[in-house]
Formats: sequence, structure tokens, C-alpha cells
Amino acid sequence: MPFGFGSKKGGVGKGGGINTIAEEEEPSVSIPKDVPCDAEWLVGGRYDILSTVQVWENPSLSGEIVATLKPKDIMLLVAIKSSQSPTCGLVIPPTPGQPGWVELPASSNEINKRRRKDSWEMKARYAVNHPTTLRTGPSLASAYAGELEPDMEVLVLDLSFHNSGDGTQVRLRAQVQVCSDKNPMIGWVSPETSHGDRLLQPVNLLGPEVVEMHRQSIMAVEKGEVAGSVRCSIRPGFSDVPWEVGGRYRVLETLTLHRDADLKGAQLGKVSAASLVSIREVRKAPCRALEQCPCAFVTVDAGPETGGQGWIRLSAEDGHDIVDTRDQLEYEKVIKRLSQVHTDQSPIQHPPRAENREHSNSSEADGTGTESTDSTQSDSDAEEQAPEEKEKEKAKVEPKENREKNKLKLQELEVGGKEEKVIDEAPVIQEDSYSSCISCSCTKRATHPCLQSGTRVIN
Repeated sequence: MPFGFGSKKGGVGKGGGINTIAEEEEPSVSIPKDVPCDAEWLVGGRYDILSTVQVWENPSLSGEIVATLKPKDIMLLVAIKSSQSPTCGLVIPPTPGQPGWVELPASSNEINKRRRKDSWEMKARYAVNHPTTLRTGPSLASAYAGELEPDMEVLVLDLSFHNSGDGTQVRLRAQVQVCSDKNPMIGWVSPETSHGDRLLQPVNLLGPEVVEMHRQSIMAVEKGEVAGSVRCSIRPGFSDVPWEVGGRYRVLETLTLHRDADLKGAQLGKVSAASLVSIREVRKAPCRALEQCPCAFVTVDAGPETGGQGWIRLSAEDGHDIVDTRDQLEYEKVIKRLSQVHTDQSPIQHPPRAENREHSNSSEADGTGTESTDSTQSDSDAEEQAPEEKEKEKAKVEPKENREKNKLKLQELEVGGKEEKVIDEAPVIQEDSYSSCISCSCTKRATHPCLQSGTRVIN
């Protein structure tokens, strides 16, 4: 995927030359000194422009200027190139500006290095705002994988971008899993259109903002404005609960921490709204409206009461959730499950040959063992074993009947002094990209850089 784009405007090299674009000097925008900056630039982040910034067609920050960002503009960062100095980023400016490259400074003099609240994040969970297409890869031309409907929720597994090649069509792309027990599809979507329309609602449902959303829903129901807009996971006679032991959840309303599971004993304190709690045990407690209500023994992981332990209610007496059902550890659990699928599909690893182990043991016992740089045989060395050694190795694990059949095959293939060996090998699948490796079973899966952090680095 090329980094250089075609341009529509005049050129200038960074650090020299004459700018053919005449721009009026714009007043800069200052930020409060007590507001901390983010530690690093992140793909998917939206950033405020503080003073005039040129957008270049190349990551070398030379060639043509394709757009100019002015104070109070907002840019969307879709890729980072850190293998050069200075670090630069591929950005989408406000419409109708053309995407291009800007310098990502270490300080916040030109660009506020603090993501806006409407940024897109790795590991975040979003609601679908408008119908959108799910595809198998980050390219808009990749195969169709399904449709997302409004009010569905998706978990972001990776962030990448689509580039048409000429710079006219650059889009942020997100690899997501649909949050559904029935059909947890995985694929790529655009969080927003090229015109900035949000296909996903830019509110992380795993963040503290969900507490305010919950409060607004409660108020709307009390006023009779919206019926049934509050999440209610519990109904009379319930058997299963959505909260899992070992999960971490956000508290939606300030709750009382009890000593006993029946919630009638001594009170140990409070758990503030927006706190995070880990569930250690789930039980049912007596409840007037529902006869029984779910309660849990929890440890407060984050919040004013961090470290506190005790029993809390999980739902109110009318059944609405007072502890969110979205697991904060969902991303880690999905990745672990996909990694396990990859492991289960990997070839069986056989232990070292018996004679090698015996030789090693005898050498250590009599003190004659010598240190060698190739004492551990690599996979490539194993592939280059002599054919006779391979046959001996194979004979140890093959049934006698199979060995006789293979021997007959070899004899039949010996024609004119030439011998053609029958080698059973699994087909090798060459993968050219990581576009859909989050759900594949290739050997590159474990080293995919985008699974290590939310920053996509292009080398």
C-alpha cells in the first residue's frame, strides 16, 4: 500500500522552498496547562488543531501540500509511521480536505496530544448507529461477511485503514466481533463514512460514560418519555444471570456493601457509581417484587472504595440492572478463545527422539557432554534430515501394515535406477497480509503487532 498520494494543490518541501498556497495567518488556540497530554499518539484518535498544520502527500513530509489544518479543526489519525524522525501520521482532515501526512510532535504546540472523547479506541464496545456492511478484511473491496443493524453492539479487536492508492479514499477500519451469543461474527467495518457520518455511536459502552446514559434512561422512564429504555436483565422466575464469576463490571448506581449474602446483615459501606468490581460468587437473595434477586460477592477494583469486599445487589427490585452486564475483560477473553482455537488447529509437536534424550543423559552423567551452538536442532534443520533418517523416524510411529504398504510403493516407483520418494506433507498456505489474522489459524497469528497494543505502527 503506497504512502504517497496524488495531490490537487501546489508543492513545497518541509524546511525549504516556497509555499504556493497563500494562507492567512490563523490565531492559535491555547490549552490549559493543567490538562495532561496522552503518553502516545493512538490510531483512531481525534485531535484538536492548535495552530496551522500542513498536510503532505508523502510520509517524508515533502512534495505536495494536499490540505492545511487550521486552529479549531479536528483531525482523525488512521496510521502512524514511527520508523523515521520525526514521527508522522496519516490523517483525515475535515471535509473537503484530502487525507495526507502530518508531523506528530512530541509536545502539544501545534496539535493537542490529548484524544477527544469521540475518538475510536481499541478494546472498546460500541453500539451500531446505522446499517453497515461487515467485510473479511480492512479493504473496502474485501469479501462480504454480513450486515450490522442498529442497536447491535460490537467489540473492537483491531484498528487499521483502507487506502485507495491515490489518496482520494482513505478510511479508518475497525475489526470487530458482534456481541451476540447466537451469532458472534467477526469482520471489518468503517466506524464512520468519508463524510464523517458515524456508523457506530462514538461512546465506549465499557467506559464511565455508560453511567450517565443509565441515569438519563431512568429519568426518561420516570417522566414517561421513553418506555422500556432501561436495561432489564432479570425477570420473575429467572434461572440464568448475565454476570459471570471472574468477570469485571461497572457499577451503574451507588450501592450498599453488605456482610451477608441475604443482604440483611451488617452494612460494610458503599460502592460508588462508575466503580469497577470483580465478581467472586453469585447467589440469589430474597426480593419482594421478583421473589429473588441476584447478588454477588465482589472486590472493588477501581473507584473511591478500591479494595473493599462484600455482597451487593446486581439488579433493582423492579429488575433493571444496577451493575452493567458488559464484561470489562471481554477483549482479553475473546483473544484467549481465538488463540486457543489456533492452538487446537496447530500440528502436533512431537517430543525429541528417544536416542537423542538418552545420549544427552549419558553425556551429563559421565561428564563428557560438550556445549555447542547447534545443540538444539531447529525446525529448518529437521526438515533437512537425510531421507534414511526420516524413514527410521517414520518407522517408529507407523503401524507395521502401513510400513509394508509404503515399502511396496517405493519398490514400484524404482524405474531405470531412479527412485521417486512419496512424501506426505501438509499443504503450506502463504499469507500475504494480516488483514484477517485475528480469526485465522496461521502461524503469524501469535506475533501480530496489532494485538499487542492500540497503536498501529507502519514500518
